[in-house]
Amino acid sequence: MSKNTIISSFKKIPRTIILLAALFLVTELFLNVIRPQITTVFWNKFVSCEHTLMDMPRDFDYLLMGNSIQKTGIDPTQVSDDLLSLGLPGAKPLGYYLLLNRYLERHNPPKAVFLSLDPEDVRETMIVILKYFVTWPEYRHLWKDLTWEEKAHFLLKYWASLDERMMTISLRSAYIMPNKMFKAALRRNHGYISLPTDSLSIDEDYFAHTGNRPEKTISMDDRDRVYLDKFISLARAHNIKIVLMGSVVPKELYEIQEGTGFNRQWRDFLDLVKARYPDIMMVKDPILVLDNKYFADMSHVNREGRAIYTDYFKNQVFIPFTGQKGTEQ
Repeated sequence: MSKNTIISSFKKIPRTIILLAALFLVTELFLNVIRPQITTVFWNKFVSCEHTLMDMPRDFDYLLMGNSIQKTGIDPTQVSDDLLSLGLPGAKPLGYYLLLNRYLERHNPPKAVFLSLDPEDVRETMIVILKYFVTWPEYRHLWKDLTWEEKAHFLLKYWASLDERMMTISLRSAYIMPNKMFKAALRRNHGYISLPTDSLSIDEDYFAHTGNRPEKTISMDDRDRVYLDKFISLARAHNIKIVLMGSVVPKELYEIQEGTGFNRQWRDFLDLVKARYPDIMMVKDPILVLDNKYFADMSHVNREGRAIYTDYFKNQVFIPFTGQKGTEQ
């Protein structure tokens, strides 16, 4: 086809269609630029702003890595000035690997990482991580380990008008503070921000009444094991000690999952991890059980629970495994 033929064909396209297409592309570009500012759901907010912590100029001796339970439940500033909370809500080992790799690209290696693995099925948050956190280079690196559905979700992140509709997977608490203020708080608090609803508490019979959350089987698939291997290998290559933490659960849920065998499976899995990586250190009891009244929802501690969880982490985990005195409260 000659150049003149191409130009002639292009001229036949109605100008209205060209204008609408141009407006659509400009709108998509605008939505992509402002999306972090208009994102309020707390999972998405944390994930889209986590890079702020990577940009902090100082190095930290210790990293706390987990999901939204640790991000909103442990206040690093009450533990040590040398502790930074890096985590992705709902993350599995793949997310932890990406976090540690990003941190090491910009900072000196920490002395130790306190890692909390999530034994539950949080598949939907992998979509959030792909949409708000993973970059093109990381995507190419992860390509062979992603499902086709996950690959599609990553590509859809660039069509923001579709993305906002797709992210209504489940209702979550929201942060209404401006993005600039949220990022400033992240830096000031070394990665921690309280849950938007941390003034609430659940009833003693919450799980029996709602039927929420209890699971019979832990969720650790082949991909989780592959990326846990990669995470440990990356830490070893930089002489970083790993301290494996457990989970914090409401008392009622713990008792229900004692009956389903979930807790036993979780302890057995952690024993297998310890056997596979003998250089890993591990807390004595991997499950911290608190009364329901210390939880704002089925997974996250409230204000009172945060004080207990932070104190537990400081005195039962951080100080024993680092020998550091910690921050005086």
